[in-house]
Amino acid sequence: MPAWLGPTSAIAENLEKRAQAKDKKVTDLSVKLGKSAGELATAEENLSREIRSTAKEEDKKKAEVRNREQADARRRQKEKSHAREIARLASPMVR
Repeated sequence: MPAWLGPTSAIAENLEKRAQAKDKKVTDLSVKLGKSAGELATAEENLSREIRSTAKEEDKKKAEVRNREQADARRRQKEKSHAREIARLASPMVR
């Protein structure tokens, strides 16, 4: 440092270096924050996709159960109808 600048210039240079170091820290933290935000967005999207997939699977299972129950109900109704028909045919006819 030239002597003619005096101690004020040294203080200014020191302050400028500190400011640059702080700016670099802020920039580095901003980059980290951006990366973290991107990772968070990706994780949220993956979670959302998994939730939708799970909901679809659950809906599919519920539909399968409902279909089985309906098929069982139809089968039982048909069996009752057949039993009534057999009982009717087995009873003696009155003329």
